[in-house]
Amino acid sequence: MSVFVIPPPELVEISSSFVKGLIGYNGWATVIEKYVHPLVKNKILEKFGENFISLRNEYFTCIKSLSSNSTDKDLEILYKNLIENYSSFVYLDEKITIKRYYHNIDHVFSGLKFLIENKDLIKQNYCYENIVLAWIYHDIIYKINFSKNEELSADLCVHSLRSVGVKEENLKEIHRLIMLTKHKENPFDNDFLGNIIVDIDLISIADKNEFDKNSDLIRKEYSIYNDSEYRKGRISFFESLLNMKENKILRSSLFRHLNQKALENIEEQIHKLKGDI
Repeated sequence: MSVFVIPPPELVEISSSFVKGLIGYNGWATVIEKYVHPLVKNKILEKFGENFISLRNEYFTCIKSLSSNSTDKDLEILYKNLIENYSSFVYLDEKITIKRYYHNIDHVFSGLKFLIENKDLIKQNYCYENIVLAWIYHDIIYKINFSKNEELSADLCVHSLRSVGVKEENLKEIHRLIMLTKHKENPFDNDFLGNIIVDIDLISIADKNEFDKNSDLIRKEYSIYNDSEYRKGRISFFESLLNMKENKILRSSLFRHLNQKALENIEEQIHKLKGDI
């Protein structure tokens, strides 16, 4: 027997997607109280609260460190735009809409965690703010079947940060770092920040469970392709990556010890994909 619980009239048209869309904005934890049960709110805070607080704090702090004239009001506008973009669709036409399953704010959270954990080390000799802002913006534009995602992400980042007074020398470096996440060329060995941002974009490959989970999410993003088309494209991507990186997937001093595991997981994935064709 199925039991249907009828919500109160004022909540009938409130969907879970609507509530999730509120998450991340300034004061969101208070706003959602009007739409969900306290127990549900607690679960939402448990899952998203700390990550969003960390993201917002690093975003505001890094920009203020690089700009002398940014205001909280200006940064709130940029932050709202940031969250909205990471909630956009990877594919949209008259018949099909595909949301971000992998290239979303959770991907930003995971990389940001690595950066925060290594903040003191990075700050010893490099501009921590540059790599944090580059990472936060690196996938802000992401559409499947589009070859200019990184270019547009970098351009939007520069335009946004320039509007709040971030210096041109920082903008140039942030743009460069974002472009490296295109994975078309390797950073030089002595490019500390370049190798780190590339590595944190690929680090989940070294964790078998994370790699498998993320592979499933990426498959959902490319669901307009049938299985055969997708497998061939995925194999091509991995083989090109191995060739370009000369089997050195993780190159930075922070993560190169995980390279062998990353290689093993990629080889296993390729073998699995070829076996399914």
